[in-house]
Amino acid sequence: MTCKQLNVNDLKCLFFISVKDAQTFPKNFIFNGNKTDLEQVIGNAVPVKLGEFVAKCINQYMVDKTSNRLQTMGQLELELEYV
Repeated sequence: MTCKQLNVNDLKCLFFISVKDAQTFPKNFIFNGNKTDLEQVIGNAVPVKLGEFVAKCINQYMVDKTSNRLQTMGQLELELEYV
């Protein structure tokens, strides 16, 4: 395997839409603000699908909090314990 030397001139800025898609924002999500505001919103955002997954885990925990059991969701394994 050979390594290719990276030329800074070959680098491209990611287009706003590409970054928005990488953060899993819905296609119809409307952003307000200037370019700098939009870059900050996208850069600081928790990916939508990650937030959704965490929310589902918390919801499941709240539903099952009275039973001590091991909860597995994909690769994430949580020990649920009522305190």
